[in-house]
Amino acid sequence: MKNYLRESKKIPSKRLSFLLTPIVATSVLAASPSQAATFSFAQAELTITGLTAESDFIDSLNEAEIDAISKNEDAPVEVINSPAVTSVINTPPEPIEIDTFATSEAFGENKDYLGTGNTNSKVVGNFDVAQGEEFAFNFEAFVDLETRIDESPTESAQSQGEVGFWLFDTTGLNEKDLEELSDNLLTTDTNNSFSDRALEYFTLGGNLNTSGDGDALSSNKSDNVFFTVEDQVVDFDQESQNEFATAVVEGSLLRTFDKKSNLTLFATRKTLVRVAAPEPSTNLALIVAGTLAAIAASYKRKKTHFTSRNRI
Repeated sequence: MKNYLRESKKIPSKRLSFLLTPIVATSVLAASPSQAATFSFAQAELTITGLTAESDFIDSLNEAEIDAISKNEDAPVEVINSPAVTSVINTPPEPIEIDTFATSEAFGENKDYLGTGNTNSKVVGNFDVAQGEEFAFNFEAFVDLETRIDESPTESAQSQGEVGFWLFDTTGLNEKDLEELSDNLLTTDTNNSFSDRALEYFTLGGNLNTSGDGDALSSNKSDNVFFTVEDQVVDFDQESQNEFATAVVEGSLLRTFDKKSNLTLFATRKTLVRVAAPEPSTNLALIVAGTLAAIAASYKRKKTHFTSRNRI
């Protein structure tokens, strides 16, 4: 079997006050080293340090899921989410630190298989800021993606990674309303569709697809988010069987409030990997479309899901 699994390139993290680490992996059978193979890799990290305000509560959710389907003994598929970590340090008078990091990998060989893996982390914190005070913090963001196939178009690989944060004005909400807002942000598929409602925001995300559709790597920010480092390396060659995209952003958020305010900070990290042979436009499309129950009897499948939530 070809060895495509990569070593994590994590940005060094700080102390951990709690550590949520789903290590979920699955593989289906073995195979000959001469067979064609696919590989997908996604890594993402967001670190927030030096917060100038204290928080009464910080709530977090950390999830990881894999799904591996193989039709026969000659089609191994392996999916790994390891590590998938969310850590928050809230030990006054030291500034709050938030770090969320994940690596997802998928590997398949031969044909008639489908492997997917994803991670999802969300952190919500609430802060009071006095009149005339600044709300500020530093951040580091990192996304690293790669896809690789041997035979096109019969094989496909996709990789996605995304990090971001949004700052909302929640002045006037009572404690119950703030808790409901936190629950909604953590449990609802927000899909980053609320930047227009945020006071400040930042996103960094990318997508690779060996079909050539939707290859992208970009960052967006509001006026009071400042970059000190912004670097990226990409190869979106649609004729190539190996694509990659890497981006690093370092910066800060700084905003002064002319009146006493209550603020909610929402931060996310996502990764997704997918490998398949043949392309879902043929028989495996039935699985993706929701008819897995009808043909699952002929496929070997393993699915694993991890969810953890903490409030401090």
